Amino acid sequence: SSGINAEYGEINREVVDLSSKALVVTGAGDLLDGDRDLDSCKTTPASAKGMTALDGVVTVGATNEDDHVVSKIGSCVDLFAPGYAIPAAGTADSVDRTVCSGSLCSAATI
Repeated sequence: SSGINAEYGEINREVVDLSSKALVVTGAGDLLDGDRDLDSCKTTPASAKGMTALDGVVTVGATNEDDHVVSKIGSCVDLFAPGYAIPAAGTADSVDRTVCSGSLCSAATI
């Protein structure tokens, strides 16, 4: 099996290539300070759906602890999942723990 958990510039080509071989789950993109464009179809990785017919791509938006949407939205988002304070592996050593927030973390829970 293969997987991608990345965002922005490098993702579109990898999503297109991998979607012909496997199911791809990707984040919808997060709202950054001052970002007023909520349409996930205009930003990567969700915009990869516009490059070709990608039946094997599921785009996941993020919700917070109050179930409010905290990611980009739009017709490219297939579903929403928790995306706030998700337990994750840390990088210091094999037992390090951290928390992750955002749509990429939501995608990882699917």
